[in-house]
Amino acid sequence: MEQYLGEIRIFGGNFAPVNWLFCQGQLLQISDNEALFTLLGTTYGGDGQTTFALPNMASRVAVGQGQGPGLSGYTIGQVMGTENVTLTLAQIPVHAHPFNGTFNAIAGDTATGQTNPNGAYFSDRGESAYNTALGDTPVELGAGALTGQVTPAGGSKPHTNIQPVTAINYIIATAGIWPSQP
Repeated sequence: MEQYLGEIRIFGGNFAPVNWLFCQGQLLQISDNEALFTLLGTTYGGDGQTTFALPNMASRVAVGQGQGPGLSGYTIGQVMGTENVTLTLAQIPVHAHPFNGTFNAIAGDTATGQTNPNGAYFSDRGESAYNTALGDTPVELGAGALTGQVTPAGGSKPHTNIQPVTAINYIIATAGIWPSQP
């Protein structure tokens, strides 16, 4: 069976067979490929006066044109996507980070009425008693919460955003049967 002019196939070889070219976005002279230009026009590039481009499938995955139910719509020749993405804070999932801190308090000593110049503290074990530096009976302090903002972390480096792939060649027929329309 002979191929259609402009037909694209996947080819496992490391060369393009006779009457086929790799789909790598190269510019062709219209004067040398009038029939193929009639089919493709400048859909994939070129100036339309002397040149036109073949589709560029290098490092790309094909997607059908149009729009399926609940899916994005694509027009023929549209190029989209990127291999690497740097996420913003708005794009990452909502999450929380542990917050560890020390709560310092200055309070009066119950026996002497003096202020503890060294500060009092809640221990990091969840105790709520104020321990005086003078050794007197601790003063019970009310429950409280530490609030604050954790400094954002990360290096804003892009991460790979590519599905598992196998590199293979796409080729386009530069000669063949003229495709008739229904």
